[in-house]
Order: sequence, then C-alpha cells, then structure tokens
Amino acid sequence: MVMGSAPERLPTVDRQHMLTSRPFHSAIKPLLVAATLALALTFAVTSGVTAASAAVAQKTFSIHPRVKVAGHAKVGLLLTATTGTWKPGSVSFAYQWKLNTHAVGGATGRTFAVTSADLGKRLTVTVTASKTGYVARITTSKRTKVVVYQTFMTKNGTYRVRSKVAAGTYVALHPKASCYWQRLGASPNVYGSILGQEFLAGQAIATIQPGDVAFKTAGCGPWMKLADIPTKFRTTIPSAGDYLVGKQVAAGSTWTAHSPTAQCNWSLVEGFSGDFSADVPTPGTEHGIGAPGTPVTVTILASGVVGLQVQYCGTWTQESLPG
Repeated sequence: MVMGSAPERLPTVDRQHMLTSRPFHSAIKPLLVAATLALALTFAVTSGVTAASAAVAQKTFSIHPRVKVAGHAKVGLLLTATTGTWKPGSVSFAYQWKLNTHAVGGATGRTFAVTSADLGKRLTVTVTASKTGYVARITTSKRTKVVVYQTFMTKNGTYRVRSKVAAGTYVALHPKASCYWQRLGASPNVYGSILGQEFLAGQAIATIQPGDVAFKTAGCGPWMKLADIPTKFRTTIPSAGDYLVGKQVAAGSTWTAHSPTAQCNWSLVEGFSGDFSADVPTPGTEHGIGAPGTPVTVTILASGVVGLQVQYCGTWTQESLPG
C-alpha cells in the first residue's frame, strides 16, 4: 500500500463460486456421501432393532394344556378334541385330525366321526392356538387306540330295550360256545313273554323290535350292529350259524353240505326275529332237513331272503354263482 493513497480493496470471494468450483466440490463430495451412508446405516440398524424388539415383545401363553381326544375309537362314534383351559383366555383354535400321522382331508373341526374306513388305524388331533400379541402354539394329542367296531351286550344277561340297547339288527360273530338269545315282551320269568329265540353253535343274528321289552343273551359273546359288518363273501361256511345274504353269501348262489354230521337243518330266512313262522313264511321252499351223511344242496333265492341259517350240516361249499 502507498502512503497517502486510498486503501487497496481486497479481492472479494464469490461464495457461490467457492461452493460450485471444482476444487471445493471435489473436496466436499466424499464427505457428503459418507454422511448420507452413515445416516442410512443408522436408520437401517434402528429399524432392525425396532422390528426385533417387536418380535421379542410377543408374549407366550402362561397355561397351555396338551390337547386330548375324548371318546372311544369305534366305528359309528364321535371323537372330540378337548383343549382345556388356556391362560390368558379368548384363544382361537384350529384343528387337524390325522390317521396314522396322515392328515385327513376336510377333518378340521373339533369333532371327528369314526367310520369303517378308519378301521385298524389310530387317530390324533393337532391344535394350533392363537391370540393377538401372543406366539402361536401347536399341540398334538396322544394316539387313540386302534379303531374297532362298536360292540354291544358284551356279557351274558338281560338288557332292557331303549335304556340298555336300541332296537335294530345285531350280529354275534364269535360266540364262545353255543349262542342262545331271546326277545322278551315282559319279565323273563313271566310265562309267554318270549317273542322269539334261537339256539345256534355259530354266528348268530337277531333283530330287536321297537316294541320288545328286553333282550337276553347267553354264550354269544359281543354283538355288533348289522350295518357295521363288512361285506366279505365266503366260499365256505361252517356247520352252523346265521349268514347274511348280500354281505357274506351271494344271492342266487348254490351251496352244498357234502357230509352232514347229523340231521342237516337249513332255512332261507326273510328276517331274524327268532319267530320261525315270521322268518320262514314259505317253509316248503325255504326250509329243509337232510339225513345224516347225505349231501344237501341249497340255492339261495334272490328275492326276499336276507339270510341262510344252518345247523348240524358240516362245512358248506359254494358250488356256483348266479349268471
């Protein structure tokens, strides 16, 4: 600066030029990028922690009983899944029934109706419990016993109709010895109270009428409902017993007892009431007696006949089928 002269003006700095000039821009850009990345990373970490905290915040049930199956695994009966008392309450349950660990299609209700298709298998039910704000919990019941047919009147005795046994047709597949049964219209000690009866050393079939008072069974073993008997046609049948036409012997088939051990007694029955006149309305064609040792041949009529009843005939062999 020269003495006595005006002060020299310093060059001004254009702030906008400084900010946009290449040297400044090159220097500040990495810092801005780094700051942006740091901010994004901070947000991501914070968000992750928040989500994780929300998940951890879900509660668990304080009481969660194992689901149980109530009922008997028998054909014709209903099984029910019982979940017990969960805490806290207001729990929603989803069900899935399984046969031998395989899910049954459509079986997603609280109850399960057992059918003959389930025979020989075991059932379980898996329940998923859910409630808003709580971790869902899955529990599976213990296996049931193997599914079997329902049995009735399993012991010798007299059973009151309606209160102890329902009217209907029953089959005793495996008598312990000779099976004897009675349909009763009054007390078993009252004369004339027997409405129908049968004595056989083999499979027995009896129809209990709605008006009967009681049913007496001795030596017959457990009885099953006729509807539960599987269809399985035989080619031979034992010496004595009642056999179902359409389920055990084919309508129109011909059978021969080649070596009766005594007086072979056979009937084509139209019912199982134990009343001969009602069960065999036309004895001339539906009943016969053969001499001991003499072969007996019977053709099962296709119309009206529901059973073949035999006694003291030896083994029967199917000779032919219709058609």
